Amino acid sequence: MKIRKVIIPVAGNATRMFPETLGISKTMLPIGKKPAIQYILEECREAGIEEVILVMNYGSQDLIKFLSLNKNKSIVNKYKDNADVNELISLLNCFKFHFLFQQERSGLAGAIALAKNIIQHEDFAVILGDNPILTNYKNGILNIIKRYRKTGFSYIGLKEISDEEVSKYGMVTVKSGLKVIDIQEKPEKYNTNTAIMGRYVFTNNILDVLVKQIENYSDKEINLTEGLKYLITSNSLKGVVLLADIMDVGNEEDYLNTIKKYIELKEGNLC
Repeated sequence: MKIRKVIIPVAGNATRMFPETLGISKTMLPIGKKPAIQYILEECREAGIEEVILVMNYGSQDLIKFLSLNKNKSIVNKYKDNADVNELISLLNCFKFHFLFQQERSGLAGAIALAKNIIQHEDFAVILGDNPILTNYKNGILNIIKRYRKTGFSYIGLKEISDEEVSKYGMVTVKSGLKVIDIQEKPEKYNTNTAIMGRYVFTNNILDVLVKQIENYSDKEINLTEGLKYLITSNSLKGVVLLADIMDVGNEEDYLNTIKKYIELKEGNLC
């Protein structure tokens, strides 16, 4: 069982990072010399992903331009002796990119469902576009894919967080074998500290579930939580504890913490 395709949702307006993100997509925010999306793509390459489906809004032309640089002969030739540019071009050449535009605010569930025709009958991965890993890529989506290959179940990436952070994340309860038995979206309080960390591997059947939910609730955003609850009722959702540091560029405080982490890793020659 091979996971060839990943969906990266980047359609949000990133209002928490205004005015910076009035001009660029939040996944293009720089972390050192590279934008967040480049770290995510490096993680995908490590996992053997072949096709990348970006679900974006119509203001994401900067992202499309960046991900198409390997097709820009002028750029390739002009900077052929630049190691950093060559590294980027080599990375982009690893993937087939699909660009989809989310016209209505149908949430994360809507972003995933939008890719149904490209995913077709395959199982697939999802990585949130504002949650890069800066190093140790093997501890990210690759780790989840390895678990999926052994069982064929859907998996979500998990990590223990502090009580103060609970209201920022989807929270889950797991039992032996990390089988997920309950999930709540950003509760004020919860009975565990186990949070979902922006990485998923799904069996294909979740797509039909999400499409039906969007049809029934077409007037509002649909959290992915509803689709995950379906997997829980069918006893087919498990968790993987992620050892990597999952960063966030979605708000000022977390973005600054991401920059601090980058500096720390850079000083230790780990990034």
